[in-house]
Amino acid sequence: MLQREKQTRLVVQRAKEYADEALAWLVEDKVCTRVEVITEISAPGVLGIQCIFIRERKPNLKFQFDFAWNNLQLVNT
Repeated sequence: MLQREKQTRLVVQRAKEYADEALAWLVEDKVCTRVEVITEISAPGVLGIQCIFIRERKPNLKFQFDFAWNNLQLVNT
């Protein structure tokens, strides 16, 4: 959804909103007590998304994703 967008604060905010919405089911289904999403432009042409999954009585899980805005192609399977 964002592959043709420019690097702006609005796009970074939209990426966070998309990730929050996509991960909301984890809280609703009680897989996690909370999910934290942090988005940023981590380098020129790169959108960074960090997801932290807060779980009750278990260690938190933290994942970092970096998406290059250059050379993105649709893969048909």
